[in-house]
Amino acid sequence: MKIMLIIPVILLTFFIGCKGKETKAIETIPNVKSIVVKDTTIPVVVDVVGKIIPKSSVTVFSQIPGKVEKIFVQEGDTVYINQTLANVIQEIPGSEYKPYSVKSPIKGIVLKSMVDVGRTINPQTPLFEIGDVGCLNFKGQVFGEERFVVKVGQRIAITNDQKDTLAVVKINFISPQVDPVTGGVTVETQVCRLSPKNAHLIINQTMNGHIIVSTRQGKIIPRKSVVNLSDKGTGVFKIENDKAVFVPIQIISRSEEYFLVSGLNENDLIVRDGAEKLNDGQQIRLIKE
Repeated sequence: MKIMLIIPVILLTFFIGCKGKETKAIETIPNVKSIVVKDTTIPVVVDVVGKIIPKSSVTVFSQIPGKVEKIFVQEGDTVYINQTLANVIQEIPGSEYKPYSVKSPIKGIVLKSMVDVGRTINPQTPLFEIGDVGCLNFKGQVFGEERFVVKVGQRIAITNDQKDTLAVVKINFISPQVDPVTGGVTVETQVCRLSPKNAHLIINQTMNGHIIVSTRQGKIIPRKSVVNLSDKGTGVFKIENDKAVFVPIQIISRSEEYFLVSGLNENDLIVRDGAEKLNDGQQIRLIKE
């Protein structure tokens, strides 16, 4: 009987010992990547959505009455001075007339075609609207408190949906009145002497404008470095003696990828990747890149 009692005790002790070893084996030190905090100056930007429109346009008429025989252009086409846009013929019994050529008075883009083949017209009938593309206007609206920081002469970067910068120009007009329908203030700027890079500035295409209204000094850190702890608030993990030490910060401004913050010192080493899995004071292993 004594032998039978001793064996279970030995087995139990062995089992507990193994279990303890297994628990200890799964305790791992998290790997993290770091970034050094640097002082920097960044632009403070007001975003605006607008459209590219011609600075001016002309409406084209026929000088004679008659019927539209043929149309040579369509909306969106680039035309040149004296280029034939359409032919008009006069149908008078017993008489023959050569087709009259309706020509463009300017180089530009056909914004509107307002006639069809076979339609009877007179000199008062508008046929085409041609936009002058020597200079284009970017026209958009600014809302809320941002209305009060936008001024004539400030630089505006015009970008497409792929965030390519197509032009950087200056604001040359701000409406003195608020639009009663939208509640916004209209801003305009000219884009002249288009280069091949500006070829994407298409008439009536919606574009993004980024108005640089001022600059700010501070520390820029990646958004993924920032954590929110329920008992400590918003902050980052500073790396000290192979440990993650929580440091509270204040967010001054933000972009899609970065925060401009205060509360850190230049050259502080903070956790860049892996911060969301850490606790204050936790031991870490720094992965060098």
